[in-house]
Amino acid sequence: MFYQRGLSYWDVTAWILVGFLLLKIGLFAIPAYIDDRAINKTITDTYRSSEAVSNETFKSNLAAQLERNGIRDLKVDDIMTIEGESNQRKVTTNYERRANLMSNIDLIAHFSREFSPTQVEGSHIASPPPPLVTARASSAP
Repeated sequence: MFYQRGLSYWDVTAWILVGFLLLKIGLFAIPAYIDDRAINKTITDTYRSSEAVSNETFKSNLAAQLERNGIRDLKVDDIMTIEGESNQRKVTTNYERRANLMSNIDLIAHFSREFSPTQVEGSHIASPPPPLVTARASSAP
């Protein structure tokens, strides 16, 4: 008895579509995670180098460093809050990146992290688990 071997036309088409879908998700997620890592490193370095400055000077130093790192689409005031002064300063980042996957399905990566004097003083900063990329249907066009 003869059995067909190999992939059919529909199998190949389905694998191509799955490949393009994974490529599109990867092209969104990888730069978002690289930017988040750069933001965290920038905050840590600025935190260590500017202990006794005001919060406004701290924000302007962060904004300048983010600009130098090529992160121009996120503004310091939009992605983080700064509480306390000088050596009691607590910086909290909370932002998300969105990209349209197809029609009304968006990819959303939410990033949140807290920096405090006890975390930044040592050379090793504990990293939280990486955020998840989720797909959510949006009702807005």
